[in-house]
Amino acid sequence: RKRFFFGPTFGQVPFHPQEELQRRPMAAQAAGPRGLKRPRADTAVAGDTVKFNVGGRIFEVLSEPTLSLHPLSLLSILAEEADEAGENKPIFVEADPDLFPYVLQFHRDRKILIPHNVSQEAVLRETRRMGLDVKPECILREEAPIAFTFAMARKAVEAEKASNDRRVKRLATQFLAELVIREALLRVENARPFSVSACEAVVPEMSQPEVAANHSSVLRKVRQWANKQGFEVALGHAAGEPTYFFQFNT
Repeated sequence: RKRFFFGPTFGQVPFHPQEELQRRPMAAQAAGPRGLKRPRADTAVAGDTVKFNVGGRIFEVLSEPTLSLHPLSLLSILAEEADEAGENKPIFVEADPDLFPYVLQFHRDRKILIPHNVSQEAVLRETRRMGLDVKPECILREEAPIAFTFAMARKAVEAEKASNDRRVKRLATQFLAELVIREALLRVENARPFSVSACEAVVPEMSQPEVAANHSSVLRKVRQWANKQGFEVALGHAAGEPTYFFQFNT
């Protein structure tokens, strides 16, 4: 089945894989990426290789066939511009140096094999930034070891437990504040001061509110209600228990 190669120098010509493989060794002697003339040895595109500077790390790749297979990619375009300008230092590329090898891997093989601990989304994003049309099915992932799978599952469980603990504490704070307010309403009498201990406000199912909730947070919520009703409220202790003391504003 015939394929066509589109490029700035070739135009639309039939592409035959076997003929291309036979042609490459000869073409590599005279052409760089995108059909360039043979580069000078004192430029970033030296001989048949191109050097890229990615985050301070130098990567050297073949201009033919690695870059020439993708003439419209950012790397091919940068290599052509560097050759035309006669630059003599590695071409700077704004990219992640840890993910850049996967960009080169796709240039070579049109497939990418990533370890189990590398993000597929990150690789897709990086390769597409480089002007490569990479589909998710082009990325193959190594199978994760069982120990790694268990470790990740344990980490996910711990994160969910921490999130649940924060949610329970927040709800417990609100719940205790409502109980204190309910008990305060039962004790309002003749505008005299009164107090509500945490234990008096708590239902039997909630026997240790000091563990489940932060009383300073409870005080803020109770105080919001009390101020609207004309009370002043303070947090103290009576008989060793956290206690909320109410009195009417005068």
